[in-house]
This record gives sequence, structure tokens and C-alpha cells, in this order.
Amino acid sequence: MGNNFFLGTVLLPGLLISLCCFLNQAQTRPQLQDPQTQTSPRERPDESKLLTILINEVHQLRLALEQNNLLQHHSNILLARVRRQEDVIHETVTELRTLEKAMVDLAEPSRYDEQLDDLKDIETRINRTTDPEIRLDLVQDHEGMKRRLDRAKQTDKEQLERERELKPKLMDKLREERDVLNEMNAQLDAFERDIELHMKTAMSQSRVQIIKQ
Repeated sequence: MGNNFFLGTVLLPGLLISLCCFLNQAQTRPQLQDPQTQTSPRERPDESKLLTILINEVHQLRLALEQNNLLQHHSNILLARVRRQEDVIHETVTELRTLEKAMVDLAEPSRYDEQLDDLKDIETRINRTTDPEIRLDLVQDHEGMKRRLDRAKQTDKEQLERERELKPKLMDKLREERDVLNEMNAQLDAFERDIELHMKTAMSQSRVQIIKQ
């Protein structure tokens, strides 16, 4: 990006200024010379050659700038895709971590401690109660709580099995999304190398032309 900026804002304008100065000198010099001492275009081969070199150099640098701009445009598009892919990976990682935490919670035996304590309390009250009606109510409460606890355990067991099946799928998805990101980054690196190569080639050609002068 910095090289492209240098090419478009420094090197190419500099050559255009040099070309303008050369043309201006070529136009004003005959007016200052004595008509008898003026030289014809055929007698000024060096000036004609230099003018051709400058024009070709400006043309080459303009083409290089256009190519760099095109490469930079494609690079920016790919960079936006890389950012979106990074978001996808972040969401998948978050989903996987949330799943793993849920699996740990579902497999934790202590999650039923409160219900088990309540059952023990009712059992204690049943054993201490002598009134038949109160005892019957407590027994019914105990059976209801036990059924609810059994249903909760079965639901958690089924949920844990589903999440165990889902985890490898999420891990495969994460692996695939990371592979896609690595490929995108490789393409982005290739674009940046192409831009750098175009810049170096343009500047190298410019130095060669200047040396040949």
C-alpha cells in the first residue's frame, strides 16, 4: 500500500514534471538562440532520445499504477472476506466453548443435590409422622418429587448425549473454517507480493532508463 502511494504521488508526478520542464526548455531554447546557430531536429538526437525515454517512462509507470490499483482493489475485497471469516471462526469457537460448559454442567452430579436434600427431608418427616392423613400427604409429595427428579435426570441425560454428538461436528466445522481462513490469508499474501513485485519492477525499469540517459 505504501509503495503504491509512492508510485502514484511521488514517482509518476515527478516524471511528469521532468517531462514538462524538458518540453518547456525545448520550446524556449530556439527563441533564445541566434537563428543562424539554431540546430535542426536531426542535429539534436540526444534531446529526441531523452524525450522518448521520458514519455515511455511515464507510460510504463502509469500502467504499473493501474495494475497496482487493480491488485489493491482485489486485495481489499479479499481482506473484507478474511474479516468475515474471522467472525465466523470466533462465533464457532464461542459456540463450542458454550457447548463444552453445558456438557460439564449436565454431567455434574451435584446439580441434583438440592432435590435430593428435599427428598431426604420428606423421608425424615414421613418416618416421624404418626398421623395417617399427614403421612399420606407426605408420601404423595415424596413420590411426586421423585418422579420430577427422575424426569430431570432423564432429560439431562438425553441432552448430554445430543451435545456429545454435536461436539465433534462443531470441531470439524471449526477446523474447516480455519482451513478456509488459512487459504484466504495465503491468497492475501500473494496479492501483497504481487503489488510489491510490480512496484519494484516499475522502479527498476525507471532506474535503468535513467542510467541509459
